Amino acid sequence: MLTMQSQFTKCFTKSGLDPQKYFSGQAAHKGSLLGTNRALAEDYCSKRHQLYECMRSVMHQCPGAEETMAMTGFDLVAMERAVGILCSDIDDYLDGLKCFEKPSPQAQTCMANMGKSITSLSARQLSQGISMDGFFNDFCKIRLDHVKCDNNAWPTCNKKAINLKRKFECHLLPYRCHSVNEGEIRQVCPEEAIIQPDKCIKNVKNDMKKCLTKYDLDPEIFLVNITHDRTNILGSRGKAEKFCREKGGVFKCMQSVLESCHGSNEFLEFWGHQQLQLESAINLLCKDLNVYDRGVKCTNDARTNINVCIAKTEDDMWRLQEKRMTLRMSTSDYFKQFCLIRMEHMKCDIDALKSSCEKAVIGLKTEFECNIVQDRCKGFQRGEVVKICNENNYAKSERLKLNSSNSGSRIMTSAILGIMSFLVSAVAVLIF
Repeated sequence: MLTMQSQFTKCFTKSGLDPQKYFSGQAAHKGSLLGTNRALAEDYCSKRHQLYECMRSVMHQCPGAEETMAMTGFDLVAMERAVGILCSDIDDYLDGLKCFEKPSPQAQTCMANMGKSITSLSARQLSQGISMDGFFNDFCKIRLDHVKCDNNAWPTCNKKAINLKRKFECHLLPYRCHSVNEGEIRQVCPEEAIIQPDKCIKNVKNDMKKCLTKYDLDPEIFLVNITHDRTNILGSRGKAEKFCREKGGVFKCMQSVLESCHGSNEFLEFWGHQQLQLESAINLLCKDLNVYDRGVKCTNDARTNINVCIAKTEDDMWRLQEKRMTLRMSTSDYFKQFCLIRMEHMKCDIDALKSSCEKAVIGLKTEFECNIVQDRCKGFQRGEVVKICNENNYAKSERLKLNSSNSGSRIMTSAILGIMSFLVSAVAVLIF
């Protein structure tokens, strides 16, 4: 656990944030999570996606860490979601800093009671082997009781700042609490702090279309599902070039859509989606459009083999989803099986191209797929990931030769067109 905390601290540095400014004595209380002034808060908020992506990667590559940390009351996904609430209203966040810096006696009592209850619950879980369902039923009640208590513990603070803090505390509740304790949460939390991704996920898909309409691309493929064939994700060469020139704006639009549906990231993750990893993979394609374009063309000959992989994986996934619902699988147990299916599909999908596509195309396809392997799977399927996601499998030298060859062809074509234009102009002069 201490190793993970030190790795989390390193994530601040990797994201361009100075950990000393956020972990110093003056920023020790929870109310100053974003820092103690506007500049620090804005800097933190602008880099928070990279920060939490790094922290997720650290946690997911250590199987079992997520459940262990959950039993101490720490939920990284809920923390990221709650931080987004603070970032959406920095003015009220700053207004509440001075007041929250000095907790009232009642606020101190609320915090102490929650700490004692969670410690006691964790001890009971370890000694008596309480089921995860039983643990979270009690845990969610403790957290809800704290939100109720804390909401009335700041009599001298600005009302807007208190409301923001309440929304923050409500978003800190794990997604599981929102699904199991919906009635009680509605009595405590404002409507905009209720986490119901199953009800807004359709809006996500529709709003994603707006981000991509200009490029005539399929939003379903951008919401990564491991059963999708993403060979043609950027469309034709012309569409791909246009998209790649403007991809920064598209990614910003997609991130905004996901943030508008609280809990959507957790919901989509069960099918394989992690937004920043998708962006990284698309950036890779945009740097190698010549090879991408050849892949779009040669994949048609491999369609039958690709469809066999998709059909098997779809069948495996539906069985896993049914199992998850009927057996109430823990997140860890679910992802152990999900990641096995994911890596089997990845191998099948790459092998399907080998009879139809050249080595450069298969190398780019492999590196692209490795970029979107979820952090959890890098932990649960470490051996397979290392074997497949190996630099030697990316065919970078072949891709470089192909790009150099195509570059030379473009220069030659441009020169020929220039000569033809000159000759046409010369003939025109002679005629007139």
